[in-house]
Amino acid sequence: MKQAIFVTENDQTQTSDLYTNALVDAWLNDKYYKEAMTELPVKYPDYQWTQGKMSALDEQAYDLIALSRNIMPFQGDVARDYAPAQIIVYKPWGAK
Repeated sequence: MKQAIFVTENDQTQTSDLYTNALVDAWLNDKYYKEAMTELPVKYPDYQWTQGKMSALDEQAYDLIALSRNIMPFQGDVARDYAPAQIIVYKPWGAK
C-alpha cells in the first residue's frame, strides 16, 4: 500500500518564541488535525496514513504528503526535497 503523511508542524525551525504560544496553538489546531485525519483517508483511500511533524519526512519515503496550513509556507521546499511525492495542502487558512 502507498504511504501518506499529514505534516502538522515544522519542528526543525522552532524557537523559544514559538513555544510561548504552544498551549494556544495546540487548542486551536487539535480540531483541525482530527478533522484532517478523518477526511484524508476517506478522500485518499489507497494510502496508509500517518501524522507527524516535518522531521518525520526523513524517516521514510512517502507517496503523498499532505501539508497542514501551518506548513503551507514550506510547500516549495517540501516539493523540492521530497520529490517525487505528490504534495497537497489540507484546508489552508481561510478554507472551509
